[in-house]
Amino acid sequence: ESTWGKAMINWGFLGLILIGWTSDSFAAEESYQPYIDQVKAEWEFKNPKSSHTLDLRELSDLPDSIDPYLQSEKRNLEFSSPHDPQKSQSEESYIDQLRASDPHRKEENQPEMSYSESLKAKLTVQPEGEGAIQALTEGRSELHPAEKKGSVHHAFGVRYGAALTRNMASAVEAQLRTFNEVYGGAYAPDLSLFYEFQPFHSEIFGNIGIMLLGGIGYYQGVGAFGYSILKPNGSGAFSSLSNTKFRFFTAPMVAAATYRFNLFRYLRPFVAVGPAAVVYMEKRDDGVSGNQGHSEGLYYATGVSILLDWMAPRSAWDLYTMLGVHHYYLTVEYSGLSTSTGDVHINISGLTAGFTFEF
Repeated sequence: ESTWGKAMINWGFLGLILIGWTSDSFAAEESYQPYIDQVKAEWEFKNPKSSHTLDLRELSDLPDSIDPYLQSEKRNLEFSSPHDPQKSQSEESYIDQLRASDPHRKEENQPEMSYSESLKAKLTVQPEGEGAIQALTEGRSELHPAEKKGSVHHAFGVRYGAALTRNMASAVEAQLRTFNEVYGGAYAPDLSLFYEFQPFHSEIFGNIGIMLLGGIGYYQGVGAFGYSILKPNGSGAFSSLSNTKFRFFTAPMVAAATYRFNLFRYLRPFVAVGPAAVVYMEKRDDGVSGNQGHSEGLYYATGVSILLDWMAPRSAWDLYTMLGVHHYYLTVEYSGLSTSTGDVHINISGLTAGFTFEF
């Protein structure tokens, strides 16, 4: 009996424990979502067979205690039908308001014209051969080339000796060979640059200027003996040319007054005259030192400047916009430089050609 009794007691305790655990589980399960259960119960009560989605207007029947925030937001909403003819002013689009306030608005049925189409409608169709370019070239257009502003007071140019005659002679010692016998057979470049300041410039009366010119001349040759030496066997003479190579440099510097006559416009003759000085130096490759010094004299020139603006108007305008050049010319002149002082007398004359730019 004691064993049976103990078993009954144990089974009794186990049953009590199971009953208590089950009741606690149901109680906890019910306490998980009391608010949702309440809303669900009231919804099923009002719509027992409805399966459609919740409409905000249907929430008006719910008590405020369920969700006071939702009820307050619901009261702020204004429900209106999309097909309601009594449409409020707030629901009217911003574009409709602008169209209503514009007194020049177009009719609703009239299609709107784009900006490019409106400009195209204003343009008149030109007959063939009556374009703007042709009208400009014939002088019938309202378009005119822009004028170059400012006045001309400066000029700059480059010149190159195209055909020059040179004669240089020693004024101190007896000269066994002439300059041309030593240097005349080789090519001799002669390049010079000049700047001219024009305090007075007129397209009718011309311009007066002060010109500063500087350049360089280079000559090379082979030394020559003063006398021919006969060979011992009497079969002739040795060559009068030596193996010594000579190089001669000149650097003329000029300050001259100029006058340019501009009345002819496309052809502008000019004259220039002023003092000159020439620095010279001779070098040789046989170890003997050469000579150097300077001579002074006179410079003169006369020539013509050919206006090039009309031949290439685009290039002329580019020169003006980038460098401020008003006119540019092809210059051809005959010039001469003659010195009378110093150990070497220098005479250079002939044709030079180059370009001149006025700004």
